[in-house]
Amino acid sequence: MRKDPTDPSFDNLQTLWPVRSDLSQTVATVDEMTAYIVFLRRINVGGSRRIKMADLRSALSKAGIADPRTLLQSGNLVFQSNGDERSVIDIVETTIETTFGFGTTAIVRTAAQMTQILEDHPFSASQVADSRFAHVGFCRGAPSRQGFSTLLELHEGPEELVLGDREVFVYYPEGSGRSKITNAALERHLETAVTSRNWNTLTKIAALLGASS
Repeated sequence: MRKDPTDPSFDNLQTLWPVRSDLSQTVATVDEMTAYIVFLRRINVGGSRRIKMADLRSALSKAGIADPRTLLQSGNLVFQSNGDERSVIDIVETTIETTFGFGTTAIVRTAAQMTQILEDHPFSASQVADSRFAHVGFCRGAPSRQGFSTLLELHEGPEELVLGDREVFVYYPEGSGRSKITNAALERHLETAVTSRNWNTLTKIAALLGASS
């Protein structure tokens, strides 16, 4: 599955995931409000940059975001806004810095974009079933295609990688703990900020989107 992103067959990759029809219902737009998912990079890792999700929800509510929802402690937000991606990034990053005293990187997708990612992923059915080891890295900006090609040339491990538009799909057959395909390695080669979530977390986010629609 270590696909070259310039290979035209990449466009034809289709998911074997059996519940894709349900996920198409998670796109939530009410009037001019768009549902957003925000992934926070490198919070609650080790003993530093700690944020309690209840405190984060409270801070965002005070900043004007209605009914923000969180999932797990890794920094996953779902809420609706009539702003664009840039304004969503600004309000989340500014709120965190002013409230908690440190900066973070917010990486944003709309519900429609998330649904597309979950529908058109390149993982096999067995890889999706092994949901802890199927990861999606969400890029802040456009990833470097040349850098990704270089990463593939240098890579000798068992991991399988596919680059999408602003996502990198990685399957870790032996787990990600000791893998050389770390977040730092992805950022170095893709030349943009990246934060990753496993498939188990992403399916929970899809359910949260459906509950908030």
